[in-house]
Amino acid sequence: MRTPNRGYWTLFRESAATKDAPARKGDAVFLTPDMFMQQNDPYFKTNGFFERSIVKRVEEFGNLVEVWSTKESRDAKDDAQPFSRGIDSFQIVHAHGRFWIASLIFDDERPGLTLPAKYLKKAGL
Repeated sequence: MRTPNRGYWTLFRESAATKDAPARKGDAVFLTPDMFMQQNDPYFKTNGFFERSIVKRVEEFGNLVEVWSTKESRDAKDDAQPFSRGIDSFQIVHAHGRFWIASLIFDDERPGLTLPAKYLKKAGL
């Protein structure tokens, strides 16, 4: 069995996303579930938020599941147009007799970044 060398572990540690990573404008923000709830709870208490998956892609292997969900977000369930579209990426693992969300990553459209057509239709269509 080959053991990873020190350079491998250094690269792994330095490239892993953590909540301690410095953020610049436009960078991803890393939050624990508690941090996300604390940040967003005041908004959700006074505003509506309805998210609908329009296309899902699921990949599975052994105990690993990856889900990419193209989504639309609305302030009210019956709003004609979403105020936001994007992708939610769930990394899920099966362990101890159940499925666990290992991580959730999401990104939304913004100037200069729109959803490609391949994420707006079901695979194979």
